[in-house]
Amino acid sequence: MKEVQEIIKRYMQYDAQIGDTVSFVNDQQRFIMREFQKMPEASKLIAFLRQNGLNVDSWQEKIQWFWKTSPRFVKYDPSVAAGGLTVMINKILETMPLDELHELLRQKVKYSASFRRFLHALRSKDFQEFCNALEANDVLHHHYFWAKEGGLEITFAIELFNELYVYLTQTLVA
Repeated sequence: MKEVQEIIKRYMQYDAQIGDTVSFVNDQQRFIMREFQKMPEASKLIAFLRQNGLNVDSWQEKIQWFWKTSPRFVKYDPSVAAGGLTVMINKILETMPLDELHELLRQKVKYSASFRRFLHALRSKDFQEFCNALEANDVLHHHYFWAKEGGLEITFAIELFNELYVYLTQTLVA
């Protein structure tokens, strides 16, 4: 895990594309969050997660803490980090024993009620409605366009989330 943290730190500090991504998120965060807050599907999904015993507030606090304490971009230095999100994710995956991670997650499915509830939430109608609302939101479409226009790897990020979703909801529970 320490090695993964070091990779993320290096890329956040020295990769220009990751620096641009962080800057974009910082600049657009309040507008994006406002859109999420206006979506009834988001509120419904959060209520569903809470009803199923998932500590959404703790997740939010951890994400905010990570974002506030994460290292800031220093300068572009390709000798330290280069290649953007795609290369960073590939470097992280190279450090992880994926077969051991898969087995650990299989054990969590078997023995952790909260993890099973989380997987259930991902397969729920509420989550699907939330995803549909995201895709239909015109303001978020503009942010997607601006991110893509700015050279950010937004398409790769979405594909990554989709692959993770399929893994968690189909492969892991098969």
